Amino acid sequence: MEKHDIYSEEFLININFQIQHKECILLKKMRILYSIYHTGLLLGEAQLLAKLGHEVFVAASCDDVTNFISLPDYKSSYFSSRKTLIDIHNKSISKKPELYNRANEYNIDMIIVSLDYYTNIQNFENSFTGVVMVRFFGREQPYNYDFMYPSLNMAKNKYIIACAYNEVIEHEHVQNRSKLKLLSLPLKFSISSDTWIGRNGPEEKIMFVCSDIKNPYYWNIYCSFIKNFGDLPYSIFGQQYANIENIPNLVSNLTEDEYYGEMVKYKVMFYHSTEPRHLHFHPIEAIKIGMPVIYMKNSLLGKYAPENVSACLTVEEAKEKVKRVLNNDYELIDNIISQNKRILEYFSEEQYARQFSLIEEGLKS
Repeated sequence: MEKHDIYSEEFLININFQIQHKECILLKKMRILYSIYHTGLLLGEAQLLAKLGHEVFVAASCDDVTNFISLPDYKSSYFSSRKTLIDIHNKSISKKPELYNRANEYNIDMIIVSLDYYTNIQNFENSFTGVVMVRFFGREQPYNYDFMYPSLNMAKNKYIIACAYNEVIEHEHVQNRSKLKLLSLPLKFSISSDTWIGRNGPEEKIMFVCSDIKNPYYWNIYCSFIKNFGDLPYSIFGQQYANIENIPNLVSNLTEDEYYGEMVKYKVMFYHSTEPRHLHFHPIEAIKIGMPVIYMKNSLLGKYAPENVSACLTVEEAKEKVKRVLNNDYELIDNIISQNKRILEYFSEEQYARQFSLIEEGLKS
């Protein structure tokens, strides 16, 4: 079958993001098919790979996975709304074998994907000649990715398991541990630093993010928050994937601009998680915009900054600090904001670029 020119106007628009990275020498400009349809990752990791000089592509649509479009154009094209991204993710586009057959025709060097219970990495081996990077983001306690081990252990072609955190690497037990690499998660480019305006209003409330409340896991999180913080002023944010009723103070299904427009107004964010190997984007995003974030010490976020005044051993301690922020304890507010900024180092572009360059070096050997 005839190879298609990667620069052909018939299929895509070329990307020409070229930057000089102080601490990262780009070893090879790769053609990457990014097959994780998650808003934060498309606007963070995928955008950064393009910025680092790689050519990054996504499937043109969930119905036609044989054509690719270049990443900078997806936002003004098919992937223009959060709803579209949810729809395409739910249709499991990454499981369609024709996507990977077509990748060979486009001379794709690497496919980045997040696998699940229904995907066998051997399917890639039968149809794709490049490298598959499997992203592990960490599962809820006590689980790991053992459901994928048989497929990964039998795979023969080149693949990499890129884990977002060291704690994930430590908890996984694949036979070939040399496949496990550390690759952090950069934040969205669209989030501006220090834009928080909630110090003196206009929303003197807690911002609590809880998506998919009908899911039993998140329902328990929601109920725990209401039990412990329901007597304080709050709003519940988060994408809801099903019709939901009788949830007071729910602010849901916003556009990206609307969501961050609201975030900067709120007084404080409480981050509930005590998971040791998984971390949501929203507390890190809130820290970047300069918002006070109070979290649990016995969590992955707590491992990065256990000594911060915002790290709490108990829910009671967390509630007491949330109350102090709501009551304008400016000394506490300023300490929380300044100390939490250190956490952002792990999610920096420089950190990701260094780690990705190490993976590139390994591919050459």
